Amino acid sequence: MFLSFGLFFDIKDIHAFCTNELFDLSKYSNLDITFVHEEIKKDDIKYLNKAAGLKDYDGYLFRQKDSFVIYINNLSDNWITNIEFTCAKYGYTGLYIFVDTESMFPAYKLYYFKGNKKRIIYSIKDGERWVFFNHGKPQDFEMGELYNERGATKKFNYEKLVLFCKNLGVNLESQELLIPTESVYHTYAK
Repeated sequence: MFLSFGLFFDIKDIHAFCTNELFDLSKYSNLDITFVHEEIKKDDIKYLNKAAGLKDYDGYLFRQKDSFVIYINNLSDNWITNIEFTCAKYGYTGLYIFVDTESMFPAYKLYYFKGNKKRIIYSIKDGERWVFFNHGKPQDFEMGELYNERGATKKFNYEKLVLFCKNLGVNLESQELLIPTESVYHTYAK
């Protein structure tokens, strides 16, 4: 399984979000990049190869059935820092999910942002061994003993990632999670 996407909980107007907030590059002073935003039909989304640099950025934002705004792009880390920056600057709530069970270095990653607060939990295979990382204040629904088991893959795995997201109202196992319900905003660097 491979899954990589960003999600925003409280975006009302995707067009305004694209042009005024998500692509606010005020944090970078030396980039000569312009982003183009175009509304396309939901059936016109193309597969994105996840290996591009910022100058070759290509991505999509769209609303799905639960009214979350999904954010996918072709950058290797799905631009986690931009999700974090956007949430902190505008007081939004966002999520970044990464699951890879197919490569030589599998991983389960969750980054949850609420304004300028963040909760990061992941378990990744780093070389020959698994590494567990846990940062930020636990959410009310997290049980204290949840991450006390021995072994990184027992502390945080797919089941625990699904449970965390379920408590936020996000069903990771829904077939419709990443399916647009209306127009899609295609964004790319020029």
